[in-house]
Amino acid sequence: MNNPFVLNQLLHLMNENYQKDANYMIAKTMLNHFDELPAMTIQDVADICFVSCASISRFVRLLGYSGFTEFKRSCEKSLGIETDYSLEVKRAKKEDLLPIYSRFTEQSIQNIQNAFETVDVEQMDRICTWMKEADRIAVFGLEFASVIGLHIQSRMARMGKIVETSLDLQEQMEVALYLGNQSVALLVTMEGGFLCRKKDARRHRLQA
Repeated sequence: MNNPFVLNQLLHLMNENYQKDANYMIAKTMLNHFDELPAMTIQDVADICFVSCASISRFVRLLGYSGFTEFKRSCEKSLGIETDYSLEVKRAKKEDLLPIYSRFTEQSIQNIQNAFETVDVEQMDRICTWMKEADRIAVFGLEFASVIGLHIQSRMARMGKIVETSLDLQEQMEVALYLGNQSVALLVTMEGGFLCRKKDARRHRLQA
């Protein structure tokens, strides 16, 4: 498994581990040394985490990796902050930022206006009918979009309809495996990049 979102996995485990057990401490330590992990041995990681090599092996298997080597490979391939910004933004000087922010704001307003003008009410009604009749509903999304999935889950629960979702990408893929012909999957993507970044999702019978 080559997971470019291994950083998110570690953050998710740390955020959800309220008891702050050994896995919490391992995740936190790995996050503090994330850029160094690809060059470290399992013994190096065990030393900085103050645990045994066996504990590190169990930890990476908990995240879904076959072993430490596969985990390290995913750390090396992990998406950096540079993937979120254009070359223009990355090279911008302080005096260049205001025009960039202004253009971004104008484009956002225009996108909202375009979305409003092209709303297909009949299609929305069909989707609502599918959701009402579905035996299972799941929401998929990456990073911030996954939080929107939690919001949808909360609102649907108030109407007596349970929606399955998760902040963890691997857990989302496991949910997808159990969707059938009477299921509905909602794909939330901020930039249209979900299927590009997670190509194997196509094999999980995602239905939008």
